[in-house]
Amino acid sequence: MDTNLFRSALAALVLTAVLGGCGDGDGEVPQAAPPITYPAELEVPSPREYSASSDVFPGEDDGIAELKLDSGVRVALWIDPDDIRRVLVQHSDPGDPAAWTEPEEIFTAGDGCLIMDAATDGEIVAVGLGCYEDDAFIQQAPDEGAALVTTDLRDWEASERFVEFYSKPEIGDGVVTFVNGVYEDHVVTWTEDDGFEEDRAR
Repeated sequence: MDTNLFRSALAALVLTAVLGGCGDGDGEVPQAAPPITYPAELEVPSPREYSASSDVFPGEDDGIAELKLDSGVRVALWIDPDDIRRVLVQHSDPGDPAAWTEPEEIFTAGDGCLIMDAATDGEIVAVGLGCYEDDAFIQQAPDEGAALVTTDLRDWEASERFVEFYSKPEIGDGVVTFVNGVYEDHVVTWTEDDGFEEDRAR
């Protein structure tokens, strides 16, 4: 057998084996996530667009949250004052504080959201929402609350939609804790390994 032909065939077999071992089990090589782009300017609403006295509209403290991560990235979250069913987020380019992602909708309620609290430990970002499925009215407990978490500002993990729930998240040692502001014995936690878990006997 020709020695050069044998070496070429052996090299081809080795390359096939290496590429096959790098796939997802089906022989396909996983694709890298596309880079995040920053084509927009900050579009967070003015605090004047929120109300300090309405029972059916979020106030400034409940409608907007701004956070800064250890990387220098700024994160802006808000309830859309033109459609309070929608919760939006943008974040800045770590190398250019004037460049931002396009606004992204991370939650949509049935009728509206009146309460939003957000927190970060410098890496994890967590959001607690008090929203309403049918009738956005602050004197009733939010009946479509939710908890959201992201570790990369790309993918948001969302809890189930809870009946009678809102929460100000707390973060420590990689654990996000959402204590229900309606029923304090209902606690939702999140970890990167286990995702969301509920404890109603606390």
